[in-house]
Amino acid sequence: MKALLPAIRDALLVSDIVTTESDIYITPDPRWRPEGTGTPCIGIRGGPLVREELGGEMWELTATVNIAAFVALTANWYTTMTEDTDIYDILDEVTGILNDNRLNLSEVQRVHVGGDSQSSLMQGPDNTWLVTIVREFTYTLERSSV
Repeated sequence: MKALLPAIRDALLVSDIVTTESDIYITPDPRWRPEGTGTPCIGIRGGPLVREELGGEMWELTATVNIAAFVALTANWYTTMTEDTDIYDILDEVTGILNDNRLNLSEVQRVHVGGDSQSSLMQGPDNTWLVTIVREFTYTLERSSV
């Protein structure tokens, strides 16, 4: 995860999904946003890491990464879903960038795009309401212990 999460952030920074660099961040929890973060924004969280010995000093690591997208809630949910900052468009753009992207990490063998969480609401520090959805990505890495 130490190399994977910053590589994901770097890959997303070259897109125009968000307006400022601080709006894409690594987070310990998908519900947490750093102070001063605008919307839309994207949080990157490392999830479980499963190690499986392949033999011959080789290991397969399965790393789960959660990408949380946030947009401001408008008075009408339908309006939120049809604006330029549609949360599903953001997640689909993230998927387009990360799917089959080995992030210039030689250990990454496969990337699998998983499911989405249900949408949820959270209150921002300025008392605005935000809609968030988390999409799961699974990275398969091979590593030698020699």
